[in-house]
Amino acid sequence: MGSPGRKDGIVHFIETDDEVGMMATTNYIMGMDEAGRGAVIGPLVMVSVILKSDDQHKLQQLGIKDSKMYTGPKRSEKRRMIASEIKKIADHVKIIEISAEEITNDSNLTRLQMEKATHAWCEFMPTEAWFDAIGPLNYFCNTFLNIIKDVSLSNFPFSLERKEINLDKATIIIKDRFGVKRSITVLNKGDQKIPIISAASIIAKDHRDQRIREIERTWNLEEGSLGSGYPNANDKRLLDFLRANEIKVRNRTYPFIRYKWNWEPLQNILKNQTSLKDFL
Repeated sequence: MGSPGRKDGIVHFIETDDEVGMMATTNYIMGMDEAGRGAVIGPLVMVSVILKSDDQHKLQQLGIKDSKMYTGPKRSEKRRMIASEIKKIADHVKIIEISAEEITNDSNLTRLQMEKATHAWCEFMPTEAWFDAIGPLNYFCNTFLNIIKDVSLSNFPFSLERKEINLDKATIIIKDRFGVKRSITVLNKGDQKIPIISAASIIAKDHRDQRIREIERTWNLEEGSLGSGYPNANDKRLLDFLRANEIKVRNRTYPFIRYKWNWEPLQNILKNQTSLKDFL
């Protein structure tokens, strides 16, 4: 029997009956969020953070907040420092990357995210889980329940106890074969409300920032030339990169670009068109 452990930020936990039993007798809380959904460049990064419920106060002591709330010229360094501290506190951290190629080739990113998020929950099956919203709340609940029925959990049957949905929050309560009730809650703007979701948000953003810099090094690009990878009227680096490499972009040379993204400057290059808006 293998014991839980981490490797390269990815943890494989629930594999045997004994491990499931351990999760049933220990209260764990899980938070999950993503970074990079609206980006043109690089992966979408999803992160789950798991720790014992009794240790939640340690996150509050760090004074963490949503990753987007870190501002100023040193924001990346601030996020990296906090991400490092969160990893020390957490019992487990799982990092999932959805590549730009996968996003380009998949017709439904929301469904793809739901599959990744639900499988991450199935891997750990914590007693309490918190998710930042992925699509409409009712869609999240129904898709989550449908996916866990399809996942290979024949040895771990469950029953639905309750499903509650309101304007900003939805909660599912299920009971496993140990008689343990497990709650799954999804919130709009959960990264601004729940510390463990904020913790996942910070690690996801920090990891994605590092991946963008790695992409630049791999392709011998000037450091920072891709910016944040997002369309941003206040940061012209991404647009300058696309303009300077129009032929390669049109030929889809770069696998790190999400070519189907509906951003006018990118689509104009792919269609060999120019818009005055590109130069504003």
